[in-house]
Amino acid sequence: IVPENTGDDAADTQKPQSTFGTNLETASVYDYADGYTVTNKMLRDSQVLATFLDTEFRYSFDLKLADVLLNGSGTNGVPKGLLNTTGVQAGEYSKTGDEAMNLVKEIRRTLTKLRKVGAAANAILINPEDAEKIDLMQDTTNRFFGNGPWGTGPTTVWGRPLVECEQVAAGKVIVGDFKQLALLDRSGLSVEIFNQHKDYASRNLVYVRAELAAAQVIPDGMMMAVKMTVIDGIRYRPEDAVRMAQTQPEPEQPKTPAPVAHDAKPATSSGRRTRKR
Repeated sequence: IVPENTGDDAADTQKPQSTFGTNLETASVYDYADGYTVTNKMLRDSQVLATFLDTEFRYSFDLKLADVLLNGSGTNGVPKGLLNTTGVQAGEYSKTGDEAMNLVKEIRRTLTKLRKVGAAANAILINPEDAEKIDLMQDTTNRFFGNGPWGTGPTTVWGRPLVECEQVAAGKVIVGDFKQLALLDRSGLSVEIFNQHKDYASRNLVYVRAELAAAQVIPDGMMMAVKMTVIDGIRYRPEDAVRMAQTQPEPEQPKTPAPVAHDAKPATSSGRRTRKR
């Protein structure tokens, strides 16, 4: 608080002035690409094809970007995601007893921990399976704690939006200030068509390619916290639980191009999650 000045230059107090410093950091730009091979006849005769491809590109890019933003390894040309960023707070909750209640209580404790480092958590990212457990929580008379099956309203836990995300492994919850996680576009999503690919021109085929370039930035990992489950006091990786739950192998799916993150343009892989047409 600055006292009122009297006009005496020798005695009057000047208003304070704060300072700040910056450090130079590197944010690498990565290319993401996906593509389809279609015929000239399809492009000519199917008016809806352009809309379909645009929708598919956006769908697959959204899935890939969400996965890389959270789970990127930071190696082999893949960006480093939130869960592999130094400084992100980690903790555990117990799966023994009332797992859903244990999770809800631990989320509240996490909000306090984040507040102590100056973070204002604005969302909770959770796997759909764990979100289901919270929605189905009931009291001793079997009344739902939340909105119930016919209720409407926002889905929140402790006043923060509960966002279901398939890229978060079951048994893992991310709480934090998601303004600290940014995707910076170098160039937006573009779609181009080529008939010079291989022998496509002589076969009336074209390659439709979608591509974007972006960098992801996490200014302060301390503003985020990740919670994992503990079974009977023994910590396990949620990824292991997912694998154990797969009692039967899934039928082989046809290979399709998928967007990948890399430093060279462009490339595709067969790991893309596909829809049933």
